[in-house]
Amino acid sequence: MRPTDWSVRLVEWAEHRLGQPFAWGQVDCVMLALEAYDLLAAADPGVAEAWRGRYDSELSGAQLARDENTDLRGLLAGLGCVPVARGFQQRGDLILAWNGLYWCAHVCFGVQSLSARPESAVAWFDTAAVLAADEHGEPVILRAP
Repeated sequence: MRPTDWSVRLVEWAEHRLGQPFAWGQVDCVMLALEAYDLLAAADPGVAEAWRGRYDSELSGAQLARDENTDLRGLLAGLGCVPVARGFQQRGDLILAWNGLYWCAHVCFGVQSLSARPESAVAWFDTAAVLAADEHGEPVILRAP
């Protein structure tokens, strides 16, 4: 169940993460999504900490997901996240886009979504552009419990 102040906590978390340099397995799009899930679901112990530092490259992250027999979408669904129809996303929803190797994640804040890419620090991305990125299939929107 979400804490009553989840919205404030989510914004404070995003402000803290903004500008942090990208680092595989520490500060990347998957870790941001898991941190957001932990905050929203009041998960203790946190799922993010269970994954943090277990991979250090794109390839080792994909290998870890294969070894754990899950991917980010499956992991979040197993934690109780439910699909949301495109156009009904709201603050705190997780937008996942398949890049051909793994699910890239974005935390929705309305017209902007928080994420990180290898070539940039944690930053805001246009949610409409994230949802339009469908070269490998339609993005999936998940809502944490």
